[in-house]
This record gives sequence, C-alpha cells and structure tokens, in this order.
Amino acid sequence: MTGDVAIVLAKGLVGGVFVAAFALIGESVQPKSFAGLFSAAPSIALAALTITLLTDGSSDAKDQTLAAWLGVSILLYLFIRCLFR
Repeated sequence: MTGDVAIVLAKGLVGGVFVAAFALIGESVQPKSFAGLFSAAPSIALAALTITLLTDGSSDAKDQTLAAWLGVSILLYLFIRCLFR
C-alpha cells in the first residue's frame, strides 16, 4: 500500500513539474497560436513515461512511447487530410 501511495505522489509531482515547464514554454512562444502545442498533453505524457520508466522498466516505457508515436502519426495524418480537403 505504501508503494502505491508513493507512486501516486511521484506521478503528481512529476506531472506538476512538467505542466509548469510546458506552461512557461507556451507563454514564451510567439505567436500565441503556437502555445497550444505546449499544453498539458505533452507534459502529462512525459510525466507518465518518466514514472513508467522508473517503476516498470524500459520495456513498458518503450511500449508507451510507441503508442504515443502512433497517436501523433494518426493526428498528423488527419491534420494533413483535413488541410488538403
């Protein structure tokens, strides 16, 4: 039980640090339309990947990374498809 609480606390701490860092990047980017690229989604993904790497090892982190790249690829495909519609 104590290990589970420590993992949840670590996820909150790491997630908060990444969200704050990406928020600072988003505030400094010009034009502000690019600020959305640095919203919470990438920071939470990096925080989850960090915790997975620390708790479950590189094999699970690799699977999570591949899933994230698949999601990015699909999003990019849909963006291009809508752009040239």
